[in-house]
Amino acid sequence: MFNEYTFFKSGPVRAGGSRYTCPFVHKGCKAHVHISKDDVIMLAVVEHNHEPTKYLRTKSGLYMKI
Repeated sequence: MFNEYTFFKSGPVRAGGSRYTCPFVHKGCKAHVHISKDDVIMLAVVEHNHEPTKYLRTKSGLYMKI
């Protein structure tokens, strides 16, 4: 989760690391984040075309969609 939005791992990036994409990509959302192998954010395109999905954090630290 980043800025209240969720992302899924969608593939590698050329510089090494991984690309994470908004799950609403099928609805035209272009938000994505590139994370290096060392877990450093290399690029963040975080403008979404929708509101964030609501989640509840449990006592054990898990998130549940509400």
